[in-house]
Amino acid sequence: MYICNVIHYINIHTHQPSGETDCLQITNLIFGQKFELNKKYFYSLGIHPWYLDNKIYFDEFTSISKHQNIIAIGECGLDYQQNILQKAPKSFQKEIFLKQIKIAEELQKPIIIHCVKCFDDLIKIKQENHTSVPWVIHGFSKNKQVAQQLINQGFYLSFGSLIFSSIKNQEALKITPPDKLFLETDEQTRYEIDEIYAQAAKLRNTSLKNIQKQIINNYKQVFKR
Repeated sequence: MYICNVIHYINIHTHQPSGETDCLQITNLIFGQKFELNKKYFYSLGIHPWYLDNKIYFDEFTSISKHQNIIAIGECGLDYQQNILQKAPKSFQKEIFLKQIKIAEELQKPIIIHCVKCFDDLIKIKQENHTSVPWVIHGFSKNKQVAQQLINQGFYLSFGSLIFSSIKNQEALKITPPDKLFLETDEQTRYEIDEIYAQAAKLRNTSLKNIQKQIINNYKQVFKR
């Protein structure tokens, strides 16, 4: 939520906002689908690679993205799963992603990134486009080797429910620097954000209070709030 007395949790990316009053949630909106903006909440807005078509109105997208409660561009990015590539080839995905990177830079809003089977291309795009805004990988699901590659390039990593079940994802969480870390619920409803925080604190061998404080600091740094 946007208006609340005390913030204990930051949920960097959710499609299922809850009524928790001590959690600041960034609700994801998909451009091209119906949504309403509520001044009590924060949002990210993106053109998702799953929903690309040739009728993308960037003037409208930019105009809506200027809203003060839209605090990030995304989720946006690349998805090289075969069923997605049949609808949206790599070149088209990159074109739309690059336009959103440019808009994010113009508006000085961070980018929330969806990336599947294409981290090498993502890193190359970041290297070729020298932006000042932060890039956050949402729902990071890979191992510590991929995590380290991304961290070396300045990415932030946001972890979700996989830290309960995936050993490789747990190892990636453990090696992520505190100042590059976020947590999220995404689309799943099995775990609440406080449970994800508790698991992350346990895996990183730190206190819940420490991880809460660090992620609040990261939020202030990335979103300038």
